[in-house]
Amino acid sequence: MIERWLSGAADPVEFAAFADAHAPAFRMVGVDGVALERREVLSRVRSAHGHAPNLTIGIRDVRVIAEGPELLLVSYEEWHGAGQGRHATAVLVKGAALRWLHLHETRIPA
Repeated sequence: MIERWLSGAADPVEFAAFADAHAPAFRMVGVDGVALERREVLSRVRSAHGHAPNLTIGIRDVRVIAEGPELLLVSYEEWHGAGQGRHATAVLVKGAALRWLHLHETRIPA
């Protein structure tokens, strides 16, 4: 969904589904090391609709690190375009659908 949103392919009404996929306590530490709460992340993503029209995002090397009855800890590589990579570790809340609880990203050196 984030690729479609940032590229402008997603209809603005689709933002509600993106927002709902993030738990109320969601927190993200971006590649710059800055921690953002859910409302800040959603505000930034909402305002970035269509700002990267040619964006492609690829996900590789997905691994389940730990799994419990309520939570799932995963890691993966996220690649933007031809060479902007990042390692990501995410905590997801299990339920009717998975919801993001925490995301930490680290830039992969070029």
